[in-house]
Amino acid sequence: MQGTRKMTSATELLFLAVSLVPAFAGATGSLRGSPGVSWDYRSFHIGDWPARGFPLCAGLPAGPEFPHNEWQAPIDIPTDVVDRDNDSLVLTTRDGGCNSVDLERNGHTWMVSWADANCSNFVATWHGRNYTLKQLHFHIESENMLGGHHQDMEIHLVHQAADGSSLVIGAFLEHTEFSNVTHEAWEESGFLHQLFFHGFLAENQVTSGQQLNPYSGMISEGKEFYSYLGSLTTPPCTPNLEWIVLRQSIPIKQENIDNFQQYLKQASQPDSYGRVDRPVQPLKGRPIKVGIVGGVVG
Repeated sequence: MQGTRKMTSATELLFLAVSLVPAFAGATGSLRGSPGVSWDYRSFHIGDWPARGFPLCAGLPAGPEFPHNEWQAPIDIPTDVVDRDNDSLVLTTRDGGCNSVDLERNGHTWMVSWADANCSNFVATWHGRNYTLKQLHFHIESENMLGGHHQDMEIHLVHQAADGSSLVIGAFLEHTEFSNVTHEAWEESGFLHQLFFHGFLAENQVTSGQQLNPYSGMISEGKEFYSYLGSLTTPPCTPNLEWIVLRQSIPIKQENIDNFQQYLKQASQPDSYGRVDRPVQPLKGRPIKVGIVGGVVG
């Protein structure tokens, strides 16, 4: 992985995670891109990713090997979606979770990897397929839009199935000045609280005396979400990915957003506005549905 450095420690949980998509091999190609081919966020808004060796990012039909390549992500989700998905999302945590995660810099940003920590205890079941959580990262501003508006940030939980197919679960993070609301949300999602509390500078494998669970508090049974077929939002822009975006935003403090922006000032990837988000892509007639979280187990 480009630019990755890791240090191992047995410290108490300080933890958590950030940004783009790591190097998993899949049925439709690597989720990360071609080795040695560089890309960044500095000029991607003018469409230079295809010219840099990532032709799928152009969003043109790419034949049977890459179905639905014209359905790229992220998108602007209409607020008037009424079609319902007959299936429900089930999230399962095995053995209480994991007691360690890897914090890594990958040459583009900083992320939390469960794959590199050899943890496969988090599974999302969607449309008859089981997807294992691989990593967690953030974008600022949000990549997906809702009704023509960006949210402050967006968190992506990247999953992969045994056959190489992928599922991304996204959630909007939006600042609020009501401290009691933020406090309650953070108490429910201790995972996110630890991430923003300890910052974005460390790189190591963090081990805790307690089990770590990114699903807990962030995704609840009965919550609704939007679902659509899209792609990776970074090169190589691999298509035919399942996307789930939670309808309800997670409230955070402005200082948490400021801390992440401060981290990005030290990274090489943001655009001139200090952001790491791909512009929304045309819908091109793709179906968008409303679904429900049918269960959070474990």
